[in-house]
Order: sequence, then C-alpha cells, then structure tokens
Amino acid sequence: MMSPCKGDRDLGWIVGESTPRSSQVLFKGDREVPQAGTYVVAETPAGCVFGMIETVTAGNRLLSEDVTSPDSVDALVRTLNENPLVSPSYVRGSIRWLSYQDHLVKGLVVLPKVPPRPARIEGGTLDPEQARSWLNALREVAAKLQSLADALEKYVRENEGKEATA
Repeated sequence: MMSPCKGDRDLGWIVGESTPRSSQVLFKGDREVPQAGTYVVAETPAGCVFGMIETVTAGNRLLSEDVTSPDSVDALVRTLNENPLVSPSYVRGSIRWLSYQDHLVKGLVVLPKVPPRPARIEGGTLDPEQARSWLNALREVAAKLQSLADALEKYVRENEGKEATA
C-alpha cells in the first residue's frame, strides 16, 4: 500500500513509541545520514504530519560505551571498516511533529493530535515558495499564542491584586 504522504526520498522507519509531538526513528543506513533540520512526512490515522529531524545519533552495537580497551577498539574498528556489510552499525534520530501537512498547505498550523504508527518516513527539501508560506503560517500561530499568553498574564495579575485586598 502506497502512502499518500510523499517526500523526495525514503529515509527510514518510525520505531518504538510515538506521541503526537515526537517519534523515534531508525534511518535506512549509515552511508547517507539525514541531517538534523531535514523536513519529513509520515502518515497518521488522522492524515499526513509534517515534522523536522531534531537529533541524529550513530552507533555500533559492538562498540558500546562500556568498551574500555583502546587496543580492542582499534582492532574492531579496523575489522568493521574492512567488512562494512557485517557491521551492526545504526543511525537513529528523533522527529518533532509540527503540523498536519494538509493544513500547512492552506497556511494553517494544526498540531497533531494522533501519533504516527510504526511506518516509513520520507523526507526532502521544500521549494522556497512553499517553505515561505509555511513559515508565515507558523509565525502567525506564534503571534497568536503570544497574544493569548499576554492576556492570561494580565488576568492573573489583576486577580492576584484582588485576592490580596480581600
């Protein structure tokens, strides 16, 4: 079944547990590692979500942080470099979900309410016009949130003054 959420390239899979705000991912390989800041899309039961890679971590199961012998590390690294197909290396990361994709296209930001399930993620670049439109939508939401925060702060201050005189 083909996902309606399309990016420029297949990056990997959502693994483990996800929330509406973030997911852990396992990237396809360690040859072309996606960079933090790369935009991604994934499918949820409520539609396609748009997000950004926040962190990227590379490792090798044979070289855990428990290894204490430099000679062992040197020999193992040499062996792994000579036999890259046998290497149990991995590249993992985390994604921050920003909005449903169909809302962003309309210039709106709607925070995801349903987490993505384990599935493929796709990523790529945005064309500058689309990126500018989405950036403007995010800035408008940020301004509205700031306005709400200011109004709430004013309300709290006014009511604190009333409680003190009562």
